[in-house]
Amino acid sequence: MLLNEKDIKESDKNMNENEFVEADASEGWQERLTGMFPALEQELHLTEHALSVLVNPGKDNRISSYAVCVYEPDLVEDKRNGSRNTVLARIREGILKSNPDIVAVDSRNSGLKEFEEAVEDINGRFSVRMDKNSENFVKCLENCIRYGIENYVPKAAAFACCARYKECSEKKQCIHPNTLYAKACEYRKNLENGRVFY
Repeated sequence: MLLNEKDIKESDKNMNENEFVEADASEGWQERLTGMFPALEQELHLTEHALSVLVNPGKDNRISSYAVCVYEPDLVEDKRNGSRNTVLARIREGILKSNPDIVAVDSRNSGLKEFEEAVEDINGRFSVRMDKNSENFVKCLENCIRYGIENYVPKAAAFACCARYKECSEKKQCIHPNTLYAKACEYRKNLENGRVFY
């Protein structure tokens, strides 16, 4: 897939492997995956539009990889800041000249473990090759999302508790609506271990 001139200018032409721009969801797997996002965001208690598919423009104006990301907003509504995106899975294209539909899915979490073909490197990262038109491919990305949210390490600095601490104490669980931000709450960790302070 080629990027158009507008996309190239907007992405500053020289992006590195950790810089991404919004994908246009033109491929079938993207449409299937992004169609699942609203239900996943609701089920996993994420804010609306927390999940996205981003693209990394590579050499020769060709896409080098995609990333399935989750966005962690601050408590205060802010503009979408790319530094708050966490990559849950990376999809690399062009790994086989003989079959352009075969992609590699890489993830730092073990959401790929259930796939027989998955391999783990010495840094604990997992990778699997799949046909991007298969149902297994989208299932694989869904696994990466679920596992990544369950084991999420927040970008926000740790804080003692928020204004909801009394309600949390009464319910003996964190009730903050922003799941990702709430994972930085120290009181939440106490509640999960059965320690109620208030």
